[in-house]
Amino acid sequence: AILAPLVASADILPHAACFPEAMASNNRTRSASSRFSRSKLIQEEPHGFDQPAEVIRQMRKDIQNLKAAFRAEQEQRALEVTELKEEICDLKEQVDKLSKDHHATKFRMQQEIDLLGCQKNSGVEDLRRALKKSVEQLNQIIQDEIRDRQNEASLIKSRAANEKSERETDVEKLQKELEDHKDAFNVFRDINITFKGHINHDIEMIVGLLKEVGKTKQCLHDDHLECAKYWKGEGSLSTTKGAGAHDHQHS
Repeated sequence: AILAPLVASADILPHAACFPEAMASNNRTRSASSRFSRSKLIQEEPHGFDQPAEVIRQMRKDIQNLKAAFRAEQEQRALEVTELKEEICDLKEQVDKLSKDHHATKFRMQQEIDLLGCQKNSGVEDLRRALKKSVEQLNQIIQDEIRDRQNEASLIKSRAANEKSERETDVEKLQKELEDHKDAFNVFRDINITFKGHINHDIEMIVGLLKEVGKTKQCLHDDHLECAKYWKGEGSLSTTKGAGAHDHQHS
């Protein structure tokens, strides 16, 4: 029976270790009681149950102190819990408000994203159609250019072939004309040679004739001509018919 309070106090003391102020007060109380007990034992003869009774009283006092400290701690913790609950309520309200704002922002951003996506898809489709149309036009232009180049090449080939045939014909004509000119030149040369021989023959003949004329020139002197006197003005012609006839016959 004496040791039961001690066991109970041993069970309580570890829990009371969490309260340093209560433990300090308990230690001070124990130290004072122990001093008081020693002094009392010195003055008078101690009773056999005084010490256990003193221990029980001290333990009850410690228990009361621990209960008071525990109640104060509970009140403090309850106040803190109340403050924490109020803060949690405020935080919940803020979180709800922020959540609503975030949901509204998210919904607005989603709408904007959807609108931008539609605009982007529309722009991409327009760009794709424009690009396809441009590619088709470019292909058509390239095909037209290829066809024009082929036609131009064939036209150039035909012109080159025609020009080649014309040049060949011209060359053949020129060669023929050259041969004709050569033949004509040879004929003309032969004729000139013949004419030259004839001219030489005529010149030789004329020279021979001139030599003969030079020999006979002396026979044509004025002294031997009857009409020389008329040339000199020494005589006059007769106006009679007979004389005139005679003179005409003489001349």
